[in-house]
Amino acid sequence: MKTVAKTLDWFTPAIERGYQAPLFVRGTAMAQVWQARSLKDGPVAIPQNLNRIIQPTLLIWGSDDGVFPASDGEKLLQVLPNARLHIIKDAGHVPNEEKPDELNQVLLDFLQSSISSL
Repeated sequence: MKTVAKTLDWFTPAIERGYQAPLFVRGTAMAQVWQARSLKDGPVAIPQNLNRIIQPTLLIWGSDDGVFPASDGEKLLQVLPNARLHIIKDAGHVPNEEKPDELNQVLLDFLQSSISSL
């Protein structure tokens, strides 16, 4: 988990068991390896048809994401025509675990603004 998260104060033994539990289901570990090694988008880093997504889109990124750097969020922001990017400082790949209060507030603000614009 240290390679995924910036902070570990939230990482309890119960949460660790929760993350490990799927690995005890036959085929799950191999499926995760297959998914991680498979080509995601072909030879193009970001699929060109993403610009067809016109719905309001919220991108949330940890500033210190070691899996997908925040610069990937910036790239997506350029492709998605109606997107917003919120980078959570001092968070890694799991900002929902590391900074749940901030993430929840960002989600609530986004949903409220989306409802207001209807």
